[in-house]
Amino acid sequence: MGEQLNSVGIFDNPLGREIMTEFFNRVLNDSTTITGVSPESGNIIREALLAGPNGFLLVRSYWDVNELKTAILFGG
Repeated sequence: MGEQLNSVGIFDNPLGREIMTEFFNRVLNDSTTITGVSPESGNIIREALLAGPNGFLLVRSYWDVNELKTAILFGG
């Protein structure tokens, strides 16, 4: 996951953590990001594009109401 984030210019530093925090806050508060419900866990599935200075990643995240459980990155 770190390599994928680094490839789009998001690093494990204060700025990178701020970018990720703001991204997940936007995803949580945007109902258009909901794509379904996981049949295994019942978690809400949300998808959104994460923009970094060097490109984009598709992020599929799993939420228990408003608690982020996990995220999978595609691309990079």
